[in-house]
Amino acid sequence: MTIRDTLQAGSARLTNSETPFLDAGLLLASVLGISREKLLASYPDLLSEEGRKTFDKLIEKRIAGFPVSYILNQKEFFGRIFYVDERVLVPRPDTEILVETALAVIKNLIQTRKNDTIGIEPIKLIDVCTGTGCIPITIARETENVNMAITASELSEKAMEVFRINQERLGAQEIKLLKSDLLSNVPETYDVITSNPPYLTQQETKTMMDSGWPEPALALDGGEDGLDLVRHLIKQSLTKLNPGGWLIMEAAWNQMETIKNIMVITGFSNTAIIQDLAGRNRVVKGQI
Repeated sequence: MTIRDTLQAGSARLTNSETPFLDAGLLLASVLGISREKLLASYPDLLSEEGRKTFDKLIEKRIAGFPVSYILNQKEFFGRIFYVDERVLVPRPDTEILVETALAVIKNLIQTRKNDTIGIEPIKLIDVCTGTGCIPITIARETENVNMAITASELSEKAMEVFRINQERLGAQEIKLLKSDLLSNVPETYDVITSNPPYLTQQETKTMMDSGWPEPALALDGGEDGLDLVRHLIKQSLTKLNPGGWLIMEAAWNQMETIKNIMVITGFSNTAIIQDLAGRNRVVKGQI
């Protein structure tokens, strides 16, 4: 059986996927140990019986509802490959908007500090509910020539284990990792707080868990209206941000205006909503 025929047969079985051909291609490329681009150039080649059986097992996992990222234990984010498994939320492309927003804020802080002649002080950033660590690790790698002091906080011990895997693989040992419920056990203050906190409602989370969704409920459940942790984090940030510091959060598009209003009422200024590439509200930021 050729690679082309195997790929077509596998994708035809993925009726529960929105991207069956892409999913099948990633799985088959993994079996062959080649890139997806190389796979496309290998269509006429024959696939071994062993390779076909391995591919079929992966297809069965995808049919059972496992994301491709969990099956392959990897997910690309901001051009880097992060390790993922059922202990953490899979990084989404939309979260790259949060990283880009944070990098822009850091750039402005650098300029301000140069103007104020206090450039020797590091810019301190903490990422809350860090999970895989995709946000702080990416920011660390993208600001390697900047005087940064980066911290991450996470409540789940299992998620912290995954963070440490990515920390080692991607050379981010300088990032301090704290076990904390949001900012409750964080002793220092920061110039930037980033977070992609759980923001699904309890009912949304229950529906997903009942359907066999593999991601951890702790990383999804934001309370009755989805904003319990968001409200708490906004309140905590008042005492954890240095003067002029920024809070930057990701949430659902239909929560953005509400979150922005909460930030304004709490005492934040210069609040703004940033949209993703599809024009949907994705990230909100505010300054102390």
